[in-house]
Amino acid sequence: MKLAKTSSFSSLMEASTERSSAQSSIYKGPKKRESPQSRPLAIGARPTVLLNVPKEMKASIVSYRNRYNKYLRDTSTHEQGTFDPWGLVDRISEELLEDALHEVGNELDHVCDDYAEALYNEEFVSVSADT
Repeated sequence: MKLAKTSSFSSLMEASTERSSAQSSIYKGPKKRESPQSRPLAIGARPTVLLNVPKEMKASIVSYRNRYNKYLRDTSTHEQGTFDPWGLVDRISEELLEDALHEVGNELDHVCDDYAEALYNEEFVSVSADT
């Protein structure tokens, strides 16, 4: 089974497994490891951690990643042409939220009006009835 390189992750995994196999064939004793923090990073560069991973596990990871990417392309959440499904979801959710806020605002406005009218009637109508 031949696997295509899908990303820098794959090349990092290959370099890691090649290095580990080369190191295991020629053992020269313990090496002084330099900590990742002591090496300077270029501006904007992300730090990397090298992993020693068996070839079977690497093949499994790459296979799963390829299947997952295919799943994402085949589902309705994948952009196709000019159609952006997440943009549509954002627009619909914004409209629903705006409608809900307007309805709640109108309901609160009516409740406040009803409360103010009841308070007015209770206070001032009873005073005018007494006179």
